[in-house]
Amino acid sequence: MKFEYLLYGHREQFACQACGKTFTDEARLRKHEKLHTADRPFVCEMCAKAFTTQAHLKEHLKIHTGYKPYSCEVCAKSFIRAPDLKKHERVHSNERPFACHHCDKAFKHKSHLKDHERRHRGEKPFICASCTKAFAKASDLKRHENNMHSEQRKQVTTSAIQSETEQLQAAAMAAEAEQQLETIACS
Repeated sequence: MKFEYLLYGHREQFACQACGKTFTDEARLRKHEKLHTADRPFVCEMCAKAFTTQAHLKEHLKIHTGYKPYSCEVCAKSFIRAPDLKKHERVHSNERPFACHHCDKAFKHKSHLKDHERRHRGEKPFICASCTKAFAKASDLKRHENNMHSEQRKQVTTSAIQSETEQLQAAAMAAEAEQQLETIACS
């Protein structure tokens, strides 16, 4: 991939509409988009968690065995996958392999670079369903929803519960009144 960039320059990016993650080819984007759908035919028999691919299920099954063959030499933390260990090892170093092409910043994680570059481009793909305010990062949207709309959600939930309770009480009172009428009519 790095060599392709040197040979061909900047390649077209395909962005996921659900989360903003970008891909260099459409096939990888389509495979990724399956993560956001309910279609998860591969189910773990141990915990019922479902996956979009057989490979993801196979990877998940390692969790249940406790087998973690990749250990950090600094802190001895263990991992199921080698890439997870490599990512973790950056915690102990100043390595920042993901450099921004727009400024001199560099990041330990590719996802942090993508969030940062989205700000350079002015992209805000994460939109609040309550007020339509847009954000560059999913975590910023989540924080906004919790800070600005959590009380609103509580009120909607509370009023829905109250209205359901009132309906149940009204139905119970109507049934009781009907029963009293039947008792009077029968006597």
